[in-house]
Amino acid sequence: MKFNDARLPLSKIMTIGILPSPLKKLWYRLKGYKIGKGVSFGPGSVVEISGACEIGDHTRFSAGAVVVGETACFGKRVQVRTTAIVLVPHIEMGDDVIVSESAVIRAQQPFPDSRIILGDRSHIFPYTLMDPSRPLTIGEETAVGFDSYIFTHGAYKDKLAGYPVVYGEVTIGKAVWLPCNIFIMPGVELGDDVVVGSGSVVTKSFPAGSFILGEPAKLLKTREEFITHHTDDDRMDILRNILEEFRVYVEHFGGASSRLEGDVLHVDDEGRAREVHLCNELPADAAGPGRIHLVLGTVPVEARRELEAADNPWFSWLDHSCTGDLDELALALKDYLNRYGIMFARP
Repeated sequence: MKFNDARLPLSKIMTIGILPSPLKKLWYRLKGYKIGKGVSFGPGSVVEISGACEIGDHTRFSAGAVVVGETACFGKRVQVRTTAIVLVPHIEMGDDVIVSESAVIRAQQPFPDSRIILGDRSHIFPYTLMDPSRPLTIGEETAVGFDSYIFTHGAYKDKLAGYPVVYGEVTIGKAVWLPCNIFIMPGVELGDDVVVGSGSVVTKSFPAGSFILGEPAKLLKTREEFITHHTDDDRMDILRNILEEFRVYVEHFGGASSRLEGDVLHVDDEGRAREVHLCNELPADAAGPGRIHLVLGTVPVEARRELEAADNPWFSWLDHSCTGDLDELALALKDYLNRYGIMFARP
């Protein structure tokens, strides 16, 4: 009889881990894993799943990343970064999930239903510790910041001697912000758009749109009291400022000359003329060579087809979506907008 002891598989790390990425993919396919195109495994990385395992296109397991479980499903473009550790019986990660360097997701006291679910575009920052001994769900576009802790169990002292021993599922909704140094206790449920102040200890559940802070955390404001209500003109001005920042970023880090003329950013992309067009609504003649479109409003389905046929990446804030194929400049723009919490669902 052998029990799951939730420890690092050192023998696998020293054998499978040293193989180059193509041989690892071959080995894992022979084990029955379903692996999409463009998947890569860094040196020392191990994905040891005893049952069904599916890995979406362009997912990356960086050097020293270790994933161990019974079943696993990774969406497209997942990043399990250097020295991140995931030791959970059941693992589900959506598209564009990031588990950052040295983050640990480990069911310290596993049960048959121990499970981690990370929604699309969620981000687990470095040095975070999450314990899904009971099911732990993180919603889409939620960020769990540096040095944060989420526990589904509180057990060490003797229950028979009268000490509290608690197990409880934790559910965190969509677009929740846990900045850093947050402690979430077992049984907590946070609704969508909750913001938790740094250093808080969350011992009870809060509804959607709450701004909470303290030890223990208490409600300070609702979403409507917390946010600034922008007009579309305000939003366009914000995007213009971000685009000017991006111009400086492109020149400094990309080595590309650029200039901003009105709402069009011109970039010399290694001899190829590129243009980033910012607009409130997409004009009828939007498609053109080398263009990227950043649209505050909606991009209709037919317009999407025309832009994609012309190899024009597009982003729509109102639709909360973007084109699937992003070249290097468009991907850099997407990542830069993400600095301001502006995210896009990518097919």
